[in-house]
Amino acid sequence: MPLLDIEIVGLRVPFYKKAQELKLYWSQLLEIIRSTVSRNIVFIGDFNCNPVVPKTPGGKALNLLQKEGWQIPQPSGGWSYISHNGENVSCLDHALGSPILAKISATYTCRHGCHIIAGPKDLNPISDHALLIAQISSNQSIKRDV
Repeated sequence: MPLLDIEIVGLRVPFYKKAQELKLYWSQLLEIIRSTVSRNIVFIGDFNCNPVVPKTPGGKALNLLQKEGWQIPQPSGGWSYISHNGENVSCLDHALGSPILAKISATYTCRHGCHIIAGPKDLNPISDHALLIAQISSNQSIKRDV
């Protein structure tokens, strides 16, 4: 089976209580991400921020990256995080693709088959985060097994 030549980086941004620590983290993460701009690469996971809320350090950073051509699809499915009481939801999980990728789309999924992945505590979910399913297309040719 042919494979696309794409790097996938799993990411979980820590939840810092001190604003200065969070700003420093995002400054360093931006530097790392920008150093990969010419690669077929996707950073995917819990960014602990929503790019639609640009007031946070993470939201600001993701908005800067979008302006530079990085792709951050708005996932279908509503939300990726739900509080244990089910009253608060947010979009914290994302796929961030380099500008040279053709296209990325994403979906949040709270159920898979008979399994409840995320939901209020009374549903006994596996997690407080939904699955993030990303579909990635590359502009580069297919890598073939030799």
